[in-house]
Amino acid sequence: MTDKPLVVVTAFGAFLDVRDNPAELVLRTLKIEGLGDDVTAQFELLDTAYSSVSRRIADLLAQRPAALVMIGYSRHAATLTLERRATNRRSLEHPDEAGFLPHAPPEREVALDNRGIDFAKLVDALAARGISAEVSDDAGDYVCNHCYFEALGAIIGVGLMTRAVFVHIPALEGGELGAGTMPLARMVEAVRLIARELAR
Repeated sequence: MTDKPLVVVTAFGAFLDVRDNPAELVLRTLKIEGLGDDVTAQFELLDTAYSSVSRRIADLLAQRPAALVMIGYSRHAATLTLERRATNRRSLEHPDEAGFLPHAPPEREVALDNRGIDFAKLVDALAARGISAEVSDDAGDYVCNHCYFEALGAIIGVGLMTRAVFVHIPALEGGELGAGTMPLARMVEAVRLIARELAR
């Protein structure tokens, strides 16, 4: 047994035309470099599929981690983006990696706000390291948003003390073009800082 807080970090593998997902590279780098000796770290690569994500998030939260940091890549992200809200929307245009494509929008849209995180404090902590970040209220409508919605729903529904956040990262510097880019080392540093801040 250990009294170190458990921190779970997840990322997605390939999806749509993104075969080399930058989020997976960040996760693999963190797995090698670690989060620090004062936390117990667990790293999970998720399939970009609605059904398997639902099961995996439930399994991970059953461990009652102190913090859950979910990483996803978005070519629309201009910089590191901390998502504050998730909804039950699912894309009607893009199938997941299992080939599933929803046929209709939800009868009623539900939005879950993340009230367990001081987002301004996180942004300030990142800025103190020279890392630019912004806060968003729109996590999109693909599997990233679904993952976050499942996590927040479970945390709120069961009353877990887990502090969770979804982080959208921009394109890797030197990789494919996106709305913004960031060096891998800075992405890794940012996710490590976020994870450690949430585990406090």
